[in-house]
Amino acid sequence: MNHRLLLLFTATLLLTACGGSYNTEFAPPTGEEKYSDIVPSEISGEAMRAVRLELDPDTYHGARFEFGEKASILMIQSGNETALDAYFKETVVPQMEEGYGSKMSGKINGRWSARASGQSGRFKAWQNGAYIFVIKASTDEIFEEIVEKFPYIAKK
Repeated sequence: MNHRLLLLFTATLLLTACGGSYNTEFAPPTGEEKYSDIVPSEISGEAMRAVRLELDPDTYHGARFEFGEKASILMIQSGNETALDAYFKETVVPQMEEGYGSKMSGKINGRWSARASGQSGRFKAWQNGAYIFVIKASTDEIFEEIVEKFPYIAKK
């Protein structure tokens, strides 16, 4: 019994330390949407600025949307599962190494997921079909504002 209680306590502590539970089980973009229909126009009083990413155009499509220095949303799309795996492992996961004390990442049931929190704020990344989404926010409040405004994530 004590062993089960310890496991439950540890799991609860990890979830709390990394910022709670979020639902990312939404239908991915169809490809017909405009970024302006998906991405919030402003976060925490900062206007959205789209940044073109230098990606292999035969493999990836995507952009990063910045809200001043406070937050960003990254959207990457690829029809190649191997390429998505490589991008997540080689580009997304290393972003958690600086300034995040608590971090978790992995591929479960064929889908990547990662989250972190610490001095740098909050970080959440996930795979949804052929897409990878990454949210970075400098504070918990800004992270929650993004969750409220971005249609591919919601608080459970």
